[in-house]
Amino acid sequence: MHENEISRIVVDAAFKIHTTLGPGLLESVYEKVLAFMDGIHRVVNDLR
Repeated sequence: MHENEISRIVVDAAFKIHTTLGPGLLESVYEKVLAFMDGIHRVVNDLR
């Protein structure tokens, strides 16, 4: 996977999190949600 593709995936996920949860939360909240989403994507990919 190319670094531009990885960057796009991370930025898209961060945008989705921010638009869903809204602004004003601590950075640690956004980090935990992003890590959780990454874990879910890994599980789904392992099932394929």
